[in-house]
Amino acid sequence: MFLLPWILIDDGDPGFKQTGLKKGSVIKTEKITVVHQSLIRKRLGSIPSELIQEVKQTLRKTLGIE
Repeated sequence: MFLLPWILIDDGDPGFKQTGLKKGSVIKTEKITVVHQSLIRKRLGSIPSELIQEVKQTLRKTLGIE
């Protein structure tokens, strides 16, 4: 099974409201970057544990460590 390196967080999904996000978002696992903590002003939202597992699996595939 081929996984795309992007994970869509759709604002039309039933569980979207629980994320705390204001609009739909995309997690781009091929765009990993480091941001200094002083540049982070506030938390934008969170994702459910099922989605965290999908992010981990996609990251492994993207990095070739699966």
